[in-house]
This record gives sequence, C-alpha cells and structure tokens, in this order.
Amino acid sequence: MRFGSLSLELRIYILAHLPAVAPVLWAVGSSAPPDSPALVGLLLLFTCLFSTWKVELPILQGRITPTVAVVCLALLLQGAGAALLCTMVGTLVGSYLRPTKGGWRIQLLRPPVHQVFFNVANGILTCGLASLVYRGVAGQPWPDGWGLVLGLLLFTICYFLINTGGVAMALALRQGRSWPAVWCSSFRWTAPGYFASVSAAAGIYRMYQQMGAWSLLFLPPLYLIYYSFRIYSEKSTQDQAHIHELRTLNQAIISSLAMAIEAKDRYTCSHVHRVQHYALSLARAVGLVGPEFQAVSTGALVHDIGKLGIPDHILGKPGKLTPEEFQRIQTHVAIGAEILSPIPFDAPVVEVVLTHHERWDGQGYPRGLRGEEIPMGGRIIAIVDVFDALTSDRPYRRAMPDAEAIRVLEEGAGKHFDPALVARFLEILPQAQAELAALEDEHRAAGSQAAAAEAPSALVQINQAVVEMAAVCDVAHSLSEHETVDRMAGALVGRALALLPVETAVLYLPLPESDELVAAEVAGCYRERLMEMTLRVGEGSVGWVALHGRPQANVSAALDLSRRFLPGETLGLELGTAAPLLHDGALQGVLAVYGSAAEPLSEQHQHILAMLADHAATAIHRLRRFARNEELAVTDPMTGLVNQRGVMSNLEKLIERAKQPSRPQEARFSLLLLDLDGFKAVNDTLGHLRGDEVLRQVGATLRRLARDQDVVARYAGDEFVLLLPGAEREQAEQVARRLRKGIEALPAVDGEVKIGASIGVATYATDGHDARELIQAADQWMYADKARRRVERAAAGSGFRGAAAVPARCG
Repeated sequence: MRFGSLSLELRIYILAHLPAVAPVLWAVGSSAPPDSPALVGLLLLFTCLFSTWKVELPILQGRITPTVAVVCLALLLQGAGAALLCTMVGTLVGSYLRPTKGGWRIQLLRPPVHQVFFNVANGILTCGLASLVYRGVAGQPWPDGWGLVLGLLLFTICYFLINTGGVAMALALRQGRSWPAVWCSSFRWTAPGYFASVSAAAGIYRMYQQMGAWSLLFLPPLYLIYYSFRIYSEKSTQDQAHIHELRTLNQAIISSLAMAIEAKDRYTCSHVHRVQHYALSLARAVGLVGPEFQAVSTGALVHDIGKLGIPDHILGKPGKLTPEEFQRIQTHVAIGAEILSPIPFDAPVVEVVLTHHERWDGQGYPRGLRGEEIPMGGRIIAIVDVFDALTSDRPYRRAMPDAEAIRVLEEGAGKHFDPALVARFLEILPQAQAELAALEDEHRAAGSQAAAAEAPSALVQINQAVVEMAAVCDVAHSLSEHETVDRMAGALVGRALALLPVETAVLYLPLPESDELVAAEVAGCYRERLMEMTLRVGEGSVGWVALHGRPQANVSAALDLSRRFLPGETLGLELGTAAPLLHDGALQGVLAVYGSAAEPLSEQHQHILAMLADHAATAIHRLRRFARNEELAVTDPMTGLVNQRGVMSNLEKLIERAKQPSRPQEARFSLLLLDLDGFKAVNDTLGHLRGDEVLRQVGATLRRLARDQDVVARYAGDEFVLLLPGAEREQAEQVARRLRKGIEALPAVDGEVKIGASIGVATYATDGHDARELIQAADQWMYADKARRRVERAAAGSGFRGAAAVPARCG
C-alpha cells in the first residue's frame, strides 16, 4: 500500500517518528562506545539470524521476533550503543528477508519504504528508551545485584509496552479501531515471550562473566523459546481460523434460513436483508461493537422466524385482522425465541428477537418492557423493521412514500420508539438508502447472470409453492363469496389473469341440451370480441379438452380464437392452455388462458391453472345445485310457477328498489291477485286430479299472456299473483283485463264447468307501502270484483255452476 493511500492520521503518526528518534539517538550516542568489535559482530550475526524468525500474530496481521534476547544481551555486554545497532540491523534484515515455508531458504521481500521506516523508527524508540531506563536504574547503588534485576525488569516492561504499543497504534489507525481493542486482542498475550527472552539473556550474561565468550554458545537454545512461541502462535492461529469457520458456517446457516423464510413469504421479499442493512447502519452510528453488534446483525436476519408458526391466511390477509388474529400474530416473537434458544449464539440474538416488538412507552409485547429496559438491539430492530414495512407493499396496503414513513417514525418517537435512536436513524437514512440501492443493483446483476446459467433454485421453488398455496386460499375464499355462476365466473377469470403470465382468460360453459360451449366470461384482451363465442365439443383446443377431460398446454391459440378474427388481423395471442372443470367426472366447463409465445406457461403455472379449474368446478357445481334447490324452494311443483315464498321475496326486492330507485320506472310497480271462479265445482264434480290439470293450464295461460319482466306465481289453492314492475294502476288494469279474457277463453272443463277469474289490483305506494298492505289491498279489490261479477251473472241468468257458493267479503 502506497504512503499516499494511507489515512491522514496514520501518515501523521508515521512521520512523527522522525523527530522523535533524534533525541533518542543523541542520548544513546552519548553513552560509552562498545569495547569489543568482535563480540559486537557476533551479536549482529545472531541478530540477523533471529530477526528472520518471525511469529505471525493470529489477529490483525502483526509479527514478533525473538530478537529482543540478543538486543538485551548486547545491552548488558557492550552497552546501549551496541543494543541500538542490533535493533536497527535486525529490523532492516527482518523487513527484507523472510524464510520460506520449512525454514531452509530465504525469500527477498520488497516492503514499502514507509513501512521499513516505521519499523526502524519504532525499534529505535523502543530500544533507546528501554536502554535509558535500564541505565538509569541499574546505575544506582543497589545491594546484592538488585540493580541488574530491577533494571532488566523495567527494561522488559518498557521494551514490551513501547514496541507493541507503537505497532498497535499503527494497526488501529489503519483499520479504524480503538488502540486498546487492538493491543488487548493482538499483543497483550505476547508479554511472556518478552520476559522469557530477557531472562534467557540475563542468564547468558551471568555465564559470560564466568566463562567468557563460550557462554554465547547458549544463544542458539533461544531457538527453543522461539519454537515453543511459534507453536503456541500457530495453535492460536488455527483456533482463530476454526472459530472463524464456525462463525462463517453459523452465519451461512442463518442466512440460508432467513432466505428460506423470505422465499416463503410472498409479501416480504428482501425484507430481512433490508432490515439488516438499516439495522447495521444504525448500530455503527451509535457505536455498537462486539457481541451487541453481532446480535443486531444476526437478529435482523431472523427477527421474524417465529412467523413460521403463524398460518399463511393470517399473514397474507388483505383486510383488517380480528382481535383473535392479531393476538395470534403477537405470538411470533415467543415462537421465534423458542426456535432460536437451542442455538449457542455468542451474542444476545434471542433477546433481540424477543424484544423487537416492545415499545418505549411499555405498551408493546410480549413482556411490556419500557424505555431502556428494552435491549439496544431490540430498539434498533423495532425502528428499522417498521420503516421498511411502511415503505414496502403489503397485502393490506400499498407502500408509503419515504416522507410519510418518516413522519410516522417521528410521531412514534418517545411512544413507540427510542427518540434518540429515531433521530440518529433519520440522520443516517439517506446514506444507508444509497448504500442499499448500490447493493441491490449488484445483487440484481449477479442474479440475472446466475438465472441465465442455472436452473431454478430451491428458494424459487419454495416461493412458487407459497404462491400456489396462496392462490388456493385466494381462489377458495373468492369463489365462496359469490352466489351466482355469473359472478363467480368473473372472479375466476380475474384470478387467472392475475396469477398467470397471460393476456386473456376465458371461462367456457356448456350450453344446456347442446353440444356447444359458450365463452361465458372473458378477462383481458379482446373481451368484447370473445364474449359469447361458441365452440362445439371436440372443436379446437377447448373442444378437445371438453371432449377428453384432459388439459392441453401451450398449443396454438388460433385453434380457438380464429373464428372471431379476420385472416389479415394480427391476433397477438399465440399460445393457449386449457384445463377442464370436472366434478365427479361431469364436465362443468373449460378454463382457458391465452398469451404470447415469448412466455409459455411453465409446469408451475399449469399447476396453478389446474388448481383454479378444480376449485371452479366445485364452485360451479355447488352454485348450480344451490340454484336448483333455491328454485325448488320458491317454485310451485304443480304449475312450475313461483310459489308464495317466491312472491314475498320478489315483492320485498321490488319495494326496496322502489324506495331507492336508480331509474324512474323502478319507483312504481303493481300487484295482481287473481282467484278462479268456478274452480270449486271442478274439484267437487270432476275430482282433484282434474282440478290440478286446470291449475296447470291456467298457469301456462298466465305465463303466455304476462310480460317478460312480470313475475307469475301460484299464491295458494286457486289464487294466483302477478308482480308487474314499472306498471302504474292503469297499465295493471289493462293486464288484468287481458288475463281475464284469456282465462274465460279456455274451453269448459270436460264440457261441463266454465272457469272465470276475479282480479284485484294494488299499486305501490297508492295502496300500500309494504308487502302486507299491498296484498291486503289487492285481496279486497279482488273480492269486490268477485262480488260485482256474481251480481252481474245472477242478473243475466248465467249458467256458472258453483258460483253462488262463493260468499261476498266486501261490497
């Protein structure tokens, strides 16, 4: 790394060594010079040898050597000048030479000049200051050699602190960490090596006083000190590497689990990764380090893992949750904590997961913690989780603009959130969003390349399975809401269009008593042109599916649609896929979708279409059966007309429509109550079976003479009711006269009994405002008509049989 690329603080720190070494060199140079050049040369030889024996520090790329033993021995034998010379030579040799693996060959290095300068300058400061301390202590009159002991002790302490402290400061400035953290983690444990080396040098010095130069033969055993130190260092390095591997493996497992959870939730795509990014940005901004920082990093990934225990229909519910559903949602934090509790995290991850829904005012869950009782990690996740949720699409609402989400956070500060953390988060938010956008661009680029080269991953399959299950729930819920086949058909094709990559969806239904299918509902392109298009069973793709009861996928759309387009027209719909709607083997219809050849339906899409068809077949069968049952419930089995229940139901609808009309004609309608004259004589003289035939004949006549929009009903016995929408009294009386003439025109029953009709007319709201009043009014008018007709027949000597038996109820 070039000097210019270093941080300003680090460059200033390195250059500051230049003026610092000058007084040290002057102070050392004023001491007595070495008196034995040969001994100094031998010490320099050992210095060069020892300086290449570097021990790699397991953390932060530092190194130490056993040269301190030779430096200390040079100090004792030849003074501070020799010690300083050994230090400089050893540092230079160690900077440019390194033994290869195995230790038998030397490799030449090319370190940056500023690095060599710093190493030499730091060595001069270390050796010079420690030597001056030794000379100042050992030069005092101490009894029984205590001056040597105390001097070497302070020399070792000073040498250790100055040497390691200087290197630790450089590393701290380079990596942006605190000096105490770097020194404690990388250098504190090297202290025993310094003391062992100095002790060995002191022992050799004592032997030199007894044995002379022969004592220097004990310097090579210092290699044992180095070797044991190196073994310890290598073991420590291996342990650190193993710990790092375990952490990496643990993070990979957690990340994979988080991605699986994310793939399972179709509404929170990338949510956990965005939350992690925001959370780490905020954690750095507030100075979190160590286990607390790691807890935020891991906790952000798995904060919603407990949602695995919440049903998908609650998580994806588009409407407001019920109190019971919200209470169920709240259990996800406890479930998540229970899932994670067996994992031996080296950080309080479980506490973060358990508390990220606590509130600053104590109104959160699950424990109702307040203020700083909530762990810092839980407070951080609470803020960023809400912000990302607000700015992302959810099944119950669209994403909010950032400004509106920020306003929510500001309003919640001091109530929902830690106010200081909210303020800090809003400060760093622009930078965090810019960094997140850059990361997402990189991931998209990498994802597009991977997608081009690889088959669908397990995560894609998980997401597809969730989409399919969600579609099942959505369709089942949607289809169950509709009461008619027509409305259900609209919902069905709409769902097909939303769930599949197609342009048009069509539901074909079989026509009654025909071998044709009709396009009963169309969604998407060409709706107007395709509506009510018919296909014969066996014709085209849809006809083939209807005939054989098996789906067809990605065939030519023209097989079905060409009849509605001219030869020169561009259809735009190239591929068609159709699935039969079968219920207990009976064809209920065919669901077909049409789209572009550029995006044929995949196997997964075909599964979704088949699922839609299965649910639709069941729904159509249910609705048709319900319609038949409902028709039976409001139909008179003898005449096939509407019965009394049907009359009341239709009458109530007409009244509701008249109260709030959307068109003027809906504000009025009339009711006819018709009673057969002479019918009792048919039953008495010809029998009830013959009377039933008469009722059927009268019912058919009324249906023939009534208007298309009129409701014709058998009310009770030989009484019939007609509901006339939009008819005023005058129009109703005209209809009544036409009906009376039609009934009187019927031939005499068995040539013996002639049938007539008495009719009462009631008009809304002249004769009543509810069903009871209208029927009662029509009944009164009907009996008045009957009495009038009886009088007329009596005066004319009519031959009606049985008519005199009918009593008058009103004049």
